[in-house]
Amino acid sequence: MRRNGDGNKLLATLQAAIDSDLSGFDKFRADFIAAGITQVGSG
Repeated sequence: MRRNGDGNKLLATLQAAIDSDLSGFDKFRADFIAAGITQVGSG
């Protein structure tokens, strides 16, 4: 998540945490997008 980044390369420690806690990068990405789309707020 950086300007002009390729979007799939992560630091090894971050990749390991996402794999163990969030079931992998692809699932994390899909869940993150879904949460952003479905979040309703005021203001």
